[in-house]
Amino acid sequence: MKKFSKVLGFSLLSVLLVGCGGKAQGLAEKSTEVQSSSSSEVAEKIESPIEVKLNQGYFVLFNETKKEETKKERLVLELEVKNLVNNANFLNERKLALLNKATDEVIKTYVFKEFGSGVLQEKNEKATGALSFDVEEGAMYDLVYQVNDDWLSLNITVDPADYQDTKTTLEDPLTATNAYFNVLAFNEEDANYQKLVSNNLQNANTLHQNLFKDKVLGALFSRYKPDEATVLSMYQRFQAMEKKRATIVPTLISNDTEKAIVSLQFEIMSHQNIKDLFFEKSQEIGLATHWSGILEGKEEEATIPQFDEIMEQTVLVRREEPLVIELVKVEDKWEFDLNNENFQAIFYGGYRGK
Repeated sequence: MKKFSKVLGFSLLSVLLVGCGGKAQGLAEKSTEVQSSSSSEVAEKIESPIEVKLNQGYFVLFNETKKEETKKERLVLELEVKNLVNNANFLNERKLALLNKATDEVIKTYVFKEFGSGVLQEKNEKATGALSFDVEEGAMYDLVYQVNDDWLSLNITVDPADYQDTKTTLEDPLTATNAYFNVLAFNEEDANYQKLVSNNLQNANTLHQNLFKDKVLGALFSRYKPDEATVLSMYQRFQAMEKKRATIVPTLISNDTEKAIVSLQFEIMSHQNIKDLFFEKSQEIGLATHWSGILEGKEEEATIPQFDEIMEQTVLVRREEPLVIELVKVEDKWEFDLNNENFQAIFYGGYRGK
C-alpha cells in the first residue's frame, strides 16, 4: 500500500487509470499550501490529459483459485474517460487508485474491464472501462491519479456503503442452481426457476428425460421397448428416488455479475448399479416363472414394478473432486451450459465414482 507524504496544490477533474501499491509522494487538492512547489508551478508541471466520470459502482465476488475459502468481495467502479489533448492519448491503466481517507493509504487497483483499445485517437474521444478494489467496511476513499511520484485528488469521494445494496444479488447464481436441481433433478416446484434461470424449462426437461431414456432405460431393456408413458413414469420415479436419497450441494465460488462459477459436490445413484440390479431381478423373475412360460421374453417388462425397490438398493456414488460449472448472465437471469456432459450426467446417475 502507498501512503501520502506531502500535499501539492492542484485542482483536477480528470484521470488516467489504475495502479499498484507503494509509497505515494503527494496529493493535489484545492489547497494553496505547497511543499517544494507553488500551486502555479505545479499547474505548469502537471496538466491532465484526460477527464474521468464515475458512472456506477457495485460489488462482485472475486476468486483466483476457484476454492470457496479464497473468494472475496471487491468493489467495481465503472468509469468513462475523455481525451483532453489534441493528439492520440495512450491510456495507462496503472495510474488510478483509491486513497483511504482515514489512513492515507493508496490501495491496489485491478483492471476489471479494459478501456477499449487503450488509445483515444482524437480530442474529446471517450472510452469506458472498470476497475476493482479490495475495500474495507466502514472506510471512505478518494479517487486519486498518479503523475510521476505525486498522487492528485480527483475530488471524487467513494463510499462503499453506497453500493451495499448491490450485494443482495451476489448469491443469485447459487439460488438459481438450487432451483435448477429442485425442478429438473427432483421434479419439485421452485418459483426461483422462472425468476433466475434463463434456460427454457420445457427444453431442459426434454433434454434430461431423453438422456435418461437413452442412458438408463437403454441399458435396462434389450427386448422390451417402453412407450412414452412408461418412460415418463420411470423417469419421474427416478427423480423421486433421487430426491429421497441423493445429496447435491452447490457452492458459489465467484460472481462478476456477468459470469459465475459454482462448485457441485454430490452423492447420487449410479445408473450402472441400477442396470446390474435390474438384470439380476429380471433373471430371478425369469427363473421363477420359467416352468410356466407365462413371462418368457417379458422378464424385463415384469421387472418394472420393482424399479423403486431396485433403486433403494442402488449404491450412491460421488466424484473425487467437486464439479465446477460456469453460469452466464442472459437478460438478468442465469444460463446453464446444457452441453456440459459432466453436468448432464448428474441427472441420470451417469457416474461410477467413488
